[in-house]
Amino acid sequence: MEATMVFDYDPSNAMAQKVVEFVRSLGIFHERSLDLDEAIRDVKTGNVEDYDNVDDFFKQHNLL
Repeated sequence: MEATMVFDYDPSNAMAQKVVEFVRSLGIFHERSLDLDEAIRDVKTGNVEDYDNVDDFFKQHNLL
């Protein structure tokens, strides 16, 4: 069984930040990135390719 917790807080709030740090320090929770976070990280690290259109995609991957 799995449950998901999402912390939505103001990172400039010192008390909220300490609570989040404490929960992380317990080491009993598995942290995972949200899909959007992963997508943003992919864009920042250059793991995203840009295509003009579908035909361009197929050509670049030798699928035509």
